[in-house]
Amino acid sequence: MTTVTLKAKGLQNEILERMVSLGLASTKKEAVEFALLKTAFDIGLLKSEEILKCVDKLIEQKRLSPEEVAAEIERVKNESVY
Repeated sequence: MTTVTLKAKGLQNEILERMVSLGLASTKKEAVEFALLKTAFDIGLLKSEEILKCVDKLIEQKRLSPEEVAAEIERVKNESVY
């Protein structure tokens, strides 16, 4: 594991706070991790199968039922960050 210290100011901090307040992430740390995965996926560094493995691991860690996962996915899809 690598430790990184990040000082988010201005718009970057606001985005992290929005992600947390909308429930997209539990913490700013988690928001940064999600953003990194999304960026890696968008630019082709990560395949969808690898993302699904990460999602499966998160589900297992949080002990969510399949119904809770589906409801959370729908909730996030229907929310706007703007």
